[in-house]
Amino acid sequence: MNNNDEKAGVLKGSILFRAISAIFKAVINTYNASFVKKTIAKISYVFRQSLTYKALSGYINRRPLYRESFAYKVIMFFASLTDKLFGAVNRIITAIISGSIIVDIVKETFSTPQSFGLLSGFLLMGCGFGAMLSSVIKGATTPSVIFICVGVFVFGALISSVCAHIDIIKNSFIYRFFASVINSLK
Repeated sequence: MNNNDEKAGVLKGSILFRAISAIFKAVINTYNASFVKKTIAKISYVFRQSLTYKALSGYINRRPLYRESFAYKVIMFFASLTDKLFGAVNRIITAIISGSIIVDIVKETFSTPQSFGLLSGFLLMGCGFGAMLSSVIKGATTPSVIFICVGVFVFGALISSVCAHIDIIKNSFIYRFFASVINSLK
């Protein structure tokens, strides 16, 4: 006798299991002998004999007509070709990048939310700085362009600094206070 059989024997021998089993059997037996079950069975039988049921079952169980159309067959042909093409591209790209050092670095970068936030913040900072630099080079610097570029840069810097110092922020009094207020509202 293995360990699972012993546990099952102990469970079946317990008073709680026997009580729940007896209650379940009593409810099932009561339902099987009830007026509700007999009424539902009669309604079900009458419905199965009805014209509505026969019409619906003939329609629902039938093969759809559109599957026999020429347009459907053409669409499915091109869909299967596209599926095979993208499957081949997937196999080629997977073979190329498997074991790649750059792909491993990218996977590691996106493995935690903190590193993802740092990367996002740095990208936003770079976008803001690059947009500002390109507008200066093109000579299209206006106050609104400067405001938008500086805003994107500052937003990226804010995201990066929050992600870099998330442990310090979580241990601060203000964070714990607001977290306790939010938890008390739940």
